[in-house]
Amino acid sequence: MRRYIFTEKERRALLRWLEMDEDSSLLRVTLHRLRLSIGSLRRDLELLRLVLMKMRIEGRALGYGPYKLPPRLQELAEALKES
Repeated sequence: MRRYIFTEKERRALLRWLEMDEDSSLLRVTLHRLRLSIGSLRRDLELLRLVLMKMRIEGRALGYGPYKLPPRLQELAEALKES
């Protein structure tokens, strides 16, 4: 198991795209890889969600709690839900 999905550079490129609509070659490659991997990523995210729920129920998940997005990304997430 890896400890991340995105590299730091990919995270920064994705955040700049979400916050400022900034495009880059790294962003395009990352989005392309996401499109190619979407099925397995969705399955893994659902599996992770279920595992974290069971860990929390059994008291095995230390520090597990709701993740708060930075304010700018929270606003963007709410705007995307409305569209």
